Amino acid sequence: GKEEEYAVVNCGKQYKADDGSKVETGIQYYKYEPITWISIGNNKYVSEKILDFQKFGGQEDSYEDDEYQVHNVYNQYETSSIRKWLNEDFLDLCFTKDGQKKVVETENQNEKKKYGNKTIYKNTIDKAFLLSKEEVETNVFANYRKAEITDYYTAKSSDLRYKDEKTGKYYGDWWLRSPDEYSDIIVYYVTDY
Repeated sequence: GKEEEYAVVNCGKQYKADDGSKVETGIQYYKYEPITWISIGNNKYVSEKILDFQKFGGQEDSYEDDEYQVHNVYNQYETSSIRKWLNEDFLDLCFTKDGQKKVVETENQNEKKKYGNKTIYKNTIDKAFLLSKEEVETNVFANYRKAEITDYYTAKSSDLRYKDEKTGKYYGDWWLRSPDEYSDIIVYYVTDY
């Protein structure tokens, strides 16, 4: 097949694929397949499966508390590496140029978070984005909290998954853009163990 039809991953380890077969270390090829999208209203869609493993990768920001001590913050979506990846690599990998033109930019309200004497938050405008904690807590997500993972995800992080013994399928956690209210480094994520 054509090389552009495949994603390449250097696994660097051995893991077990969904069908139970062993996948050896080294270079693996994964055929691009159509993504199944679920409408959640307001012209927003989420993928039925977790497609890739990416770190949140918040960039350091800092604030000074009431006692003039400086603290570092790593959980701001605006400066995260996953936001950059979604709006650059993900769009390029998953949509044709014509398809990218059809994806509408959305302004997302990011949750205000008070750090000492400074409130940090900035709304973001993106074509692809993580959902907020508030968006996931709506009834729309009652049936979608548990997200199946792809073999591609497994190759990149086989230890961050769990198997549903009833279905035999593998599931994983997925990031939200909302910072944890009690921490400078943690963001919320969805899990359904």
